[in-house]
Amino acid sequence: MQQEIAGIYELEGDVPSAAKVYDGMVDRLVQHEPGYAQMPAARILYEAGQIHARLGEQEVALARFDEASKLPGDDIYVYRAALASADLCMKLDRRSEALRKYRRIADAIPNTDEGKAAKRALKKFQDRKS
Repeated sequence: MQQEIAGIYELEGDVPSAAKVYDGMVDRLVQHEPGYAQMPAARILYEAGQIHARLGEQEVALARFDEASKLPGDDIYVYRAALASADLCMKLDRRSEALRKYRRIADAIPNTDEGKAAKRALKKFQDRKS
């Protein structure tokens, strides 16, 4: 339900309100509130990161992406968050951190869209060094 509310805010262009809803969901996940254990944590954290990135809140976005990327399991949002984190690290000129994240994704899921994007980013970086 909360994801739908955040989505409505986002569709209406009210990104700050969407961010507040996502932050509330993240807080409930972290506090292990009843009912939130069944929520898709990786997706919520990833989408919260996306919203904060849209608001220009890079460090908050990076923290959300990193939280999602460290979750156990093979949920695709774990890897989407890792890729978003790597991309953001590149923008923030944290190249070694970004490269480490791209390698992890490329090694873990090489034949997915996310894995292929990570491989392209690694190749692009190598081409610049040449």
